[in-house]
Amino acid sequence: MPIGPPLHGERECDLAARAFLGPRRSSLFMTPTAAALAAPTQGQATAINREHGGKGVSAQAFALRSKIQEVAQAKTTATVIEVHPELTFRVLGAPRFSKKSWAGVRERLAILESEGLHPLDWVSAGWATTDDTLDAAAAALSARRFAQGRARAFPETEDPARIWA
Repeated sequence: MPIGPPLHGERECDLAARAFLGPRRSSLFMTPTAAALAAPTQGQATAINREHGGKGVSAQAFALRSKIQEVAQAKTTATVIEVHPELTFRVLGAPRFSKKSWAGVRERLAILESEGLHPLDWVSAGWATTDDTLDAAAAALSARRFAQGRARAFPETEDPARIWA
């Protein structure tokens, strides 16, 4: 979940992470500006975002606007870091296949298992779909790596908004 929408333009962390993701960059949407997130419709959000130096607002980003605001509120009372599953997978192993394909699932499972996580147990319990479970496990892994001081920051420079993997 994006933390800290920009007032103008695009966040450096989004740009750095998308550059690192290469062919998988579309899995990470650009965070809309704060003003765009307050818009009542996606069309208005896109217009406002462009007025504030950004680009169009994706349907996914617009649908998450209330959750982005919830995270911003939680950050005032707890340590909250931003992570992105595909970024974690890329840092730890550079998957070649989509997470929706069997080959992509196997690649991601191998990465998670090499780090001591066994998310297939979660899938068999019926809690979530396979790709959502893999994403949740990657987010948990990023949090653990952050707590251990092993996480990589995007951007690597000190910036108020960073994505950790």
